[in-house]
Amino acid sequence: MELSGGCVCGGTRYVLRSIPFSLGDCHCIDCRRSAGAPYVTWGSVAREDVRMTKGEPRKIAHANRIRSFAACCGTHLFFEETKDSEIIDVTIASLDDPAPFAPQKAIWLEDRLPWVTIDKAVPLFQKSSKKSRHVKNNSPLIFLFSGLLAFVGPLSCGHAASEQKGSYGTRVKYRLGEKIEFPDFTI
Repeated sequence: MELSGGCVCGGTRYVLRSIPFSLGDCHCIDCRRSAGAPYVTWGSVAREDVRMTKGEPRKIAHANRIRSFAACCGTHLFFEETKDSEIIDVTIASLDDPAPFAPQKAIWLEDRLPWVTIDKAVPLFQKSSKKSRHVKNNSPLIFLFSGLLAFVGPLSCGHAASEQKGSYGTRVKYRLGEKIEFPDFTI
């Protein structure tokens, strides 16, 4: 399974070899300014699951993190906690088909612009650290995508799920009617 994406002009292209997890809208000031938008929707993937197929992104270090933009036109593509992070965040809107990847949380709401409407059906966080106090709802997300069942647990860290190795983004093959057990619940 591969998902493709790229920049607005087509000069920079990438392929993801896994389904993005930790889907969320980030309202932090840095995301807003880097995208020129009221918030950015992110999804996380393992570094080894991101492959550039055309062009190379321009990497910008800011606030001890790395943001990658298409060198040809400036489209914001990736976010990394460090240069060797195991997890890379992808701007969901840069996927060729972003429709299946609706945000499942909203983070950094303390920086939210006052006129942005928030979906109160998803978990809401004032900040984006492990110490962040959850505002509402903390339900796990389970979704089926091309015959692959994915589990994304309740999240309280930044858009990079670097602290959730293991249980978050766990993927299992699923056959219709089959019982699946996770440590905390059963489907």
